[in-house]
Amino acid sequence: MYQQGIVTTCNADELDIPVVELRKLAQRGPLRRLGHGVYRFDDFPQTVDSTEAEAVAMVGGHVYLEGKSVLALLGLGHAKPARIEIATTRQNRRILPRWIQVTQRTTLKVDETTRYHGVPSVYLQHTLRQIQHKIPRLRWEEAIEQAANRELLGPSQVRTLLTPK
Repeated sequence: MYQQGIVTTCNADELDIPVVELRKLAQRGPLRRLGHGVYRFDDFPQTVDSTEAEAVAMVGGHVYLEGKSVLALLGLGHAKPARIEIATTRQNRRILPRWIQVTQRTTLKVDETTRYHGVPSVYLQHTLRQIQHKIPRLRWEEAIEQAANRELLGPSQVRTLLTPK
């Protein structure tokens, strides 16, 4: 469970806290409502990955970051997408802010996802393959180099990514 100062009604239910208590705290000030069933403690310090964690919580369910948003979360390749890219296997009917882009995927293999900084995400190697032709080649290679230097990718993964197909 990712936190970042974020509490969902599902979290409250798991801890046997009545959902009405979250609403009361939001009315009194310690919590701020972000979206349907999602609240944030404003006193909790924001970090570089807070925006991504908020987006994942607001979409809810079986969701994960993908595309440039994974690079932004990890601070790679100077990625700063205008919209947080979220993928889900379920249909999303929630009304979301414009800065969240939801894509419905037909399949989600468990071995393709992980958690970076507590936020569900596609593995970096898969992400880099996914965005290879969506960003300039130089930035893509820079992201690979940065990931290798930070040991987020191993030598064999780097070779696989840089080998033309």
